[in-house]
Amino acid sequence: MELETIRFGLKFRLDTFMIEYCLPRVPKLRQISFYWNYNLSAPLLRDSIGHLERIVICKFAGNLFQNGMAKVAEMLPNVLIE
Repeated sequence: MELETIRFGLKFRLDTFMIEYCLPRVPKLRQISFYWNYNLSAPLLRDSIGHLERIVICKFAGNLFQNGMAKVAEMLPNVLIE
């Protein structure tokens, strides 16, 4: 069995080290879903996991982190903001 999709819930804080060093090393990973947080940036996602087929960014209630998520959506066509 190969790991193709990872979904991180609301209580899991995805950090820069995980994005930069761990996720690119999952060979069959095609999709990731997570909640945006203040540690993340559009260039980091582009450079580390921009090759994935789909990146789903879940929004918190309200407009928190709206600018950061918008930058990612502009830079990467494979991003879906839910």
